[in-house]
Amino acid sequence: MATTRDLTRLINKYIAPRLSDQIWNSTPYLEYMRKKAITRQSYGRRIDEPLEIARGIGGKYTDLDVVDRSRKEITHVAYYNLAYYYTALTVSHIDRLTCRGPEDVVGLLKRKATNAQKTMKYNLTDDLFNGTASDEIVGLETHFNETADQTLGGLTTADVTSWDNKRANQAGTITIPAIINMAAKCADGYDQTDIIFTDKYIEAYIWGNLLQAQERYTSGKFNMATQLKAVVGIPMLTDHVFETAGDLTGGNMFFVNNDYYYLRIHNGDNMKSWPFQKAIDQFAYSAYWTIALQACSCGRRRQGLIYGITTS
Repeated sequence: MATTRDLTRLINKYIAPRLSDQIWNSTPYLEYMRKKAITRQSYGRRIDEPLEIARGIGGKYTDLDVVDRSRKEITHVAYYNLAYYYTALTVSHIDRLTCRGPEDVVGLLKRKATNAQKTMKYNLTDDLFNGTASDEIVGLETHFNETADQTLGGLTTADVTSWDNKRANQAGTITIPAIINMAAKCADGYDQTDIIFTDKYIEAYIWGNLLQAQERYTSGKFNMATQLKAVVGIPMLTDHVFETAGDLTGGNMFFVNNDYYYLRIHNGDNMKSWPFQKAIDQFAYSAYWTIALQACSCGRRRQGLIYGITTS
């Protein structure tokens, strides 16, 4: 019969080395966000994000003109708390009795690890879209809001006007001109939207209703030859969590510039594996994986939101 030490050894050898990749690579959205993530050893109890400013001190002068030497530049700072997530793998006494050898134990652990991986995948993906920043990730719907007067990261958009995102109420079916218009609003020269996040129903509507047959295979609209579909030349990802989930974005399209929106992950708690622990009041042992992270922004004025989109 496997002991706690045996279970921990098997987890460390067969499960833990691959669990992180299996979670992050389980959806295109999670995989994309990890590639753009910033990982550091420590963030303290909160993350300080100095904001991009719209314009600093500067101007023109000729010969001996007096220049402005006053200290007027003020860089605002947004404050984010780390969000902590866990997933557990539990082996009961009955589970252990049903295993006739090490091979059965490894097979049991792999099946349970798959369930643990799906749990973490769902929680991270759901909150990356819908998190409200209470004790979770500050999701897209909080970062890119429909309301102009909003507080985020300790800053209000009324006091810091450059801390507001672009927005448009579609109030109906999406159109290609509306997508182009929002991308233009978010752009500052070559500083442009990197990617659009939306749900699979909106993606299907664009694919099935807005494009001609020949347009579905050109890079200017959708490019079937690449991993990501692109609309008006901008890559687009959807929220494929489970087969039944396709509306996490709630009829929204998020226009994201990853120079100003990204994950920050604590390097000391990045899918950290905890050894098996015996429950006090149960005949069971549990192992845990934890992660500390947050979705942060240093500039919301380069981000955009189209909301109120319908697909019927």
